[in-house]
Amino acid sequence: MAGPAELAGVLVVGTTERLGAVAWPDQTVWPGYGAGYGSAPLVLPVVALVVLRRQAARRIPSAR
Repeated sequence: MAGPAELAGVLVVGTTERLGAVAWPDQTVWPGYGAGYGSAPLVLPVVALVVLRRQAARRIPSAR
């Protein structure tokens, strides 16, 4: 499950960077919640989780 792990990483690194607890020497994908990359690192895991949840809901037969 890479989606939840990546989302957690983005949130943890982005939050610690905003709080000033960590100084990142180089620009990476996660600081600033991926702002330097169009927020794709924050948005893509959320989109993937929504798609996976919808697909799983379709596979479960409805009880009648």
